[in-house]
Amino acid sequence: MADTPYIALLNGLKAVSQENVVVVGLSHIVDEQKLDTMLCELGQYPAIYYNEDLQAFDTRLLMFSLQLAIETNVQIDSYAMAVEKLSNTPLQKI
Repeated sequence: MADTPYIALLNGLKAVSQENVVVVGLSHIVDEQKLDTMLCELGQYPAIYYNEDLQAFDTRLLMFSLQLAIETNVQIDSYAMAVEKLSNTPLQKI
């Protein structure tokens, strides 16, 4: 993963079959109220960032950003970085 993090990120996303994806980190327990807030916000905006351990994205936006990272060899190390660097959609921070 260290040499090609975007490949690992794309492989992780391939299993998603829903319209939206919530990304949860492992360093903190996610409060259900925060998760509900994220899901509500995601209904209004395609890229939501709460903190490094909780983000939500429209799956198509995320796949587009990761594919572009691979095609252009842009170095990224997170889904949030892919969307910020490679899409026209800024992260909505809550």
